[in-house]
Amino acid sequence: TLFAFSSLCLAMPACLDRPVVSAIPKTHAVHSERIRQNSVNKIDLLFMIDNSASMADKQEVLAEAVPDLLDRLINPACVRFEGDREIRMDKLPNGKCPEGSELEFQPIKDIHIGVISSSLGGNGSSWCKVDNAPSNDDRAHLLSRKKDGTVIPTYADKGFLQWDPDGKLDPKGISDQAELSSVFKDMVLGVNQLGCGYEQSLEAVYRFLVYPEPYDRIEVTEERPRTAYLVGVDEKLLQQRKDFLRPDSLVAIVSLSDENDCSMIPEGQGFYVLDGSFHRARSVCKENPNDVCCFSCGSPDREGCLPKASDPECQINRGELDEKEHPNNLRCFDQKRHYGVEFLFPTKRYVDALTQQVVPNRQGEMVQNPLFGDLLCENGVRCKPSRDPSLVYWAMIVGVPWQDIARDPT
Repeated sequence: TLFAFSSLCLAMPACLDRPVVSAIPKTHAVHSERIRQNSVNKIDLLFMIDNSASMADKQEVLAEAVPDLLDRLINPACVRFEGDREIRMDKLPNGKCPEGSELEFQPIKDIHIGVISSSLGGNGSSWCKVDNAPSNDDRAHLLSRKKDGTVIPTYADKGFLQWDPDGKLDPKGISDQAELSSVFKDMVLGVNQLGCGYEQSLEAVYRFLVYPEPYDRIEVTEERPRTAYLVGVDEKLLQQRKDFLRPDSLVAIVSLSDENDCSMIPEGQGFYVLDGSFHRARSVCKENPNDVCCFSCGSPDREGCLPKASDPECQINRGELDEKEHPNNLRCFDQKRHYGVEFLFPTKRYVDALTQQVVPNRQGEMVQNPLFGDLLCENGVRCKPSRDPSLVYWAMIVGVPWQDIARDPT
């Protein structure tokens, strides 16, 4: 299994919307960036782990890497510099750095570690029901279960682990590094691979850290045309976010997935696509999904565009796609070209989530981004300064097409 480490695109205009044309990607087997974090004394570390079928072996690889990952934060290396070159050095038996070197950064003695999954249900479709499989919709809640389903004790029953080596917190967190690694490994493996096959990897992170009013449930109207709408507010998630996210921490997000993202807009009629009952796209969509005449065969004709009666695509199967043409696993891929409609959130939603002080609520009003606010202050009293965007990192452990990294493309 090959993984690529990469950061979410934050600057290039071409990354602001889901691509509808092919392009040659820039890929690296490993991407790393040195973080000068001497001023950081706490980290909120969130793992988003895909829990669909086929993920067990990837979760095992991540679990095996857990001790090294934590050790790098808890026991930073000694380094010395020769010009711009950084040389890592072993510590002396007394734990100090050799002469001429220094710690890469001060050991982090306050770390929150939380885990969420990619399963947010089927958005009102007939897929990913929770009746007999609760993990089909983990609701972006913090997960603290073992692989056998038993509950892992967490810090003050808040759903996450707390690294507290000096035992200064009340209540106390975990102070033994071996115990921290062991419990964290159990949490990683406990995510399991019994979740929804329509992975909403991006939206799960957004929903836990940023969504100002995460909905409680999705309901679908019975009258035609059937439409999904959002009901209530998920108060449990808001409380978990409030407990987990500190205003003065470095926030590090790590996503692990082996499939494309399927972060679908939960309102409207996107669930028709998952159920395989949506109309195909007009002919022009195959050539140019951005064309103004690219829309669904199920939509009314538009002036200046080829009418439905003359469009060959709209005459096939009365304009509806069948399972053979667009199987289950491809229903979140290249939607505009297939359906004439894009039902997935634009990736700009997630770029803004990591960089902007305000984000839209469910009414479309711009409100404080929880990632850059103090969730503990009330009525503007004793609020801590806003987190700088430079203290937010999102790393992805994901698969890449083998053609992009093969030395010999043939």
